[in-house]
Amino acid sequence: MLASHPYFFANLPLLAAVCLFLILGRRGQLARLALYSGLACLPCSLVAVVHGNYWRPARLGGGPIGVEDLIFTFTSGAAVWPAGLPTLGFAAVPEPRRRLEMSLETAA
Repeated sequence: MLASHPYFFANLPLLAAVCLFLILGRRGQLARLALYSGLACLPCSLVAVVHGNYWRPARLGGGPIGVEDLIFTFTSGAAVWPAGLPTLGFAAVPEPRRRLEMSLETAA
């Protein structure tokens, strides 16, 4: 099965790392952002339908969209938060430095 579905097995290590991060940090704000980002990226797996002849790996289930596509899009979206924010020194939710005020009145 490893030889017939390499795309599936290539995604499993990152999925395991992301799941471990989500389980261990389930109460943290960064883990929630990672989960929401991964879920928000799931519809991107539908792009596999429009690739046509360019990308046709052997998928589990044999359909135009496989479990591999869902795993890839979820892990890609979720892995961005823990990989990028702490190393760059950003807070998960930045505080505004000052309040932006705008007037909707037109000049006469």
